[in-house]
Amino acid sequence: MARVGAPLGSRNAAKGKEWLEAVRYALKRYETDDIKRGHALKRIALRVVEDALAGKPEAWREISERLDGKVSAGDGGSQVRVLVLRGNTEAIPIAPIDVESVQIDSE
Repeated sequence: MARVGAPLGSRNAAKGKEWLEAVRYALKRYETDDIKRGHALKRIALRVVEDALAGKPEAWREISERLDGKVSAGDGGSQVRVLVLRGNTEAIPIAPIDVESVQIDSE
């Protein structure tokens, strides 16, 4: 049977966990005059939402991928994903749109 995953002895997974733990440590302990200890991740999330509302595509993509997961490369770009915020009357495109027009039905 073929072996799946990294070769025996690979430290890549351990290095990834070390980085993850270091980032978690820093986020929990980061503190400034205007950011309370333990609130750094919430501040980052608020900034991403602000950036998305300001029209920054990378922020749209980040929110979409966190909420819905990444679009697989196998879809050929045929799907159009949009982020619809409650109470907002417009849909914000998440992925590049390669179609001439998109019809969005309102609820």
